[in-house]
Amino acid sequence: MTEERQFLIQKSLFWNGSAKISYPVLVVLSLWSLYSNLQNPGKMFADPVALMLNPLLLGICISWTVTYARLFRWNCGNTMAIKEGRPFPRMNLQRKVSFKKRIILLDEILILAVLALAFSSSMRALAGTMLSSILIVVISLFVRNLLRNNGSGNARDDWMPYAVGVGVLCMILIPLCNAAATHFLGADEPDTGRKHTVFASYQANDVQMSSSGKSVGVTVYTSPISWIIAKTRKCYPKDMTKWWDQMELELPAELGELPEGTEVSWCRYMVRKDGAEPVSEENFYQDEPTLDEVILKDRNRLVVLDYGGGMNLTDMKEAVDVFYQGQTE
Repeated sequence: MTEERQFLIQKSLFWNGSAKISYPVLVVLSLWSLYSNLQNPGKMFADPVALMLNPLLLGICISWTVTYARLFRWNCGNTMAIKEGRPFPRMNLQRKVSFKKRIILLDEILILAVLALAFSSSMRALAGTMLSSILIVVISLFVRNLLRNNGSGNARDDWMPYAVGVGVLCMILIPLCNAAATHFLGADEPDTGRKHTVFASYQANDVQMSSSGKSVGVTVYTSPISWIIAKTRKCYPKDMTKWWDQMELELPAELGELPEGTEVSWCRYMVRKDGAEPVSEENFYQDEPTLDEVILKDRNRLVVLDYGGGMNLTDMKEAVDVFYQGQTE
């Protein structure tokens, strides 16, 4: 078999239409997922699962991008050699081995980072991550040997059955693995809406009553890293202008001077009636609101209070006092 014929066969397997499309699509989707998670780092760094998946997504993006670039370079180099009648480029074995060593080292660092993040959340997360990692390796080796021993012709080198087989077995066995870890190690703390790691904590869906008898939805972010709090603050007030009229209001003068390092903002939401004109600034103060949102922030905390039916000056003072007391404790 000539080198040209061998190249065309390899090209049909590794540089076909599905490979040309799937690699860029998967990289873009992974990068979009990473970007979406980073929009609210308070949630991401407080969620053990998201914290473990994001380094894996980053590693997968780098791996797919490098693989795609190498395949593109290999195809272009050999195609130009055929057109110009030159000998095919020869593989530099030493360079190839050195590249493989770097990839293995990068994979080891990535695995250690994921395990460290798992350990930072809970023992069950650590056990589940380690068992899942071992399962993925075992499943990959099993499917590869199965295809090589029982496949025929080009099917033994086709990556599509390999990917499908690994994906299906992982979807079946990894949840069973995590269920076993939960059974033997015990469940985590009761689900109270609170998630936490060493980097941040996040608690939502906590409904309390104010001194005036109004229900208040409380969302709390805490983190020793001030950047996480500052970046998360940009997510509030929530943008609901598609359905509601909203406006950020001035704080009452009765609050006085706020403690140093403390920021407070007040946003009012009102239901937009069909066909009605947007609510004027004056009416935002006079009409009965649908929801008032108060955002309190310092260096390491962010508290979001949602007052159904609006709030009054007493509620505002109470919120600021409680927040300041928590700061001085």
